[in-house]
Amino acid sequence: MNESPKTGVHAIIITNDDKIVLQQKDLAYNINPINKGKVSMYGGGMEKGESLRDSLNREIMEELNLDISNHPAKEVGVFQKTLEYDESEDVVHVFLLKNIDLATLDPDFSDDAEAASMLVVDTLENLLERQDLTRITRMALEKCSK
Repeated sequence: MNESPKTGVHAIIITNDDKIVLQQKDLAYNINPINKGKVSMYGGGMEKGESLRDSLNREIMEELNLDISNHPAKEVGVFQKTLEYDESEDVVHVFLLKNIDLATLDPDFSDDAEAASMLVVDTLENLLERQDLTRITRMALEKCSK
C-alpha cells in the first residue's frame, strides 16, 4: 500500500510554437492503475530534502532528458488528489513551462512501469475536449485557460 499523502510536482509544457506536451499512459501502466490509458502531465513525487523546484528539475530531466534548471517555471496551483477519484491523497504542485523547443525533448520510456508516449496537442480547447485526461491534469489545464 502506498504511503499517503505525498507531495508531487507536475508540469504543463508549452512549446515555442504554442503546442501542449503531455504524456499518454498506455494500458500496461501499473504505478497507479486508475491512470491506465489516461493523459497526464510529466512529473512525479518529491524526494526527501528536495525543494519544489529541485524536484521539478529532476523529474523533467528523468522523463524528458531536458535541463530546465535555468528555465522559468510558473506555479499554476496546488491540487489535492482524493482517494475516491485518484486512489491517493497526494498534493500536487503544477508548474507551467513555456517556450520549450519540442525538438529538445527526449522522452525516456525505458521503465516498463512508466509505459507511456508523448502527446502533442495544438490547442488547449482540443485538449480539454478529451475524455481521457486525469482529473488533476484537467483541473490544471482548466485553471490555465482562465
